[in-house]
Amino acid sequence: MSERSNSRCVVHVNNFAGPGLGGGERYLIAQASAAMKAGWKVTIVCLPGTDLSRAVRGLGLEAVELPLMSPAVPLTVLRLRRVFSAKGANVVHTHGFFVNQVGRLAARLARVSAVVSTVHCRPDSPLSFDRGVLPRLSVRAREAIDRFTSRWADAIEAVSEDIARGLAEAGVRAPKIEVVYNGVCPREVEREAMRPLDFSPPEGALIGTVGRVERVKGLEYFVEAARRVAGEVPSARFLIVGEGPDRDRIERLIARSGLGGKVLITGYLPSALALLARLDVYALSSLSEGLNTSLLEALVLRRPVVATAVGGTPEVILDERTGLLVPPADPAALAGSILRLLQRPDEAARLAESGRERVASRFRLREQARKNLQIYEAVLRRKSEGR
Repeated sequence: MSERSNSRCVVHVNNFAGPGLGGGERYLIAQASAAMKAGWKVTIVCLPGTDLSRAVRGLGLEAVELPLMSPAVPLTVLRLRRVFSAKGANVVHTHGFFVNQVGRLAARLARVSAVVSTVHCRPDSPLSFDRGVLPRLSVRAREAIDRFTSRWADAIEAVSEDIARGLAEAGVRAPKIEVVYNGVCPREVEREAMRPLDFSPPEGALIGTVGRVERVKGLEYFVEAARRVAGEVPSARFLIVGEGPDRDRIERLIARSGLGGKVLITGYLPSALALLARLDVYALSSLSEGLNTSLLEALVLRRPVVATAVGGTPEVILDERTGLLVPPADPAALAGSILRLLQRPDEAARLAESGRERVASRFRLREQARKNLQIYEAVLRRKSEGR
């Protein structure tokens, strides 16, 4: 039986497995909380037993657990359709490539009034960094599928201008595309940074990065840059704060490079922001990005930043003004910029202060969540007017 009433209902769908919460998931919760405060009924569909599910319930939001990654895709679509219908959803908001596809179809079958999708990476972002025909064909297939199902989305939120351009180039109709940046709440970031550490950082200058340990993060270049920096600054220590499928490979690389004890992978840490606040340099070595939330958090905490000029990163890091940009897959350039910030503390402090000001003025979570609600309202208004 439908729960439809006078109040409007939005159902979010997200298939993040964890551990912890990624930047996109923290942003999803902020969007959902803002909608609830504005009088919407909110449900979040997620994987069973995840940190996302627990966080959602801890905030008083409704979580519906479904096996979204089941290979039985038609069954997943039918399960989602049942949830959308039962909740009387006025808006379905999907997050991530796979759930964008199944969620759009399920929403169409359930006759949901408005369908919104958030896209965190360009359609042509590589699924694999292996060379060969198959990875290229996989990207083309993904672009074609997304372009086809985008006809069932009323609005597509890109988390950066770079992604918005990529969607338009892939054939998504430009009027559907809206840029809604990932955002952070400076006060909340600073409060979280004050919590006790559950990891004892080593002595010496600390250079670190925060995120999933996976190929797209370019951590082999971070490790090689660490080797070069350690040659100039023997006391320097390097932290990779996160967990992921590439951990074994990166740990073997650290050992082969003779960096045992100098480069540490901490695994997932609930106190990651407290550790981030203690870094002397934040280094982002990604080969591809949407808009990195840890980058925004580092700038809020006035950490000097070196980052690769990929995806939405140059929309945050204005080279030589709010941080330093380097080419991807270039460990010499990454190391050189890290050394520059370590050796020029006054310049590092100036860049970090300008970086914080940029985040505070353009990437506030509250403003982005408000824009998201405005998109819901605009789509529903167009639908009610028959447009």
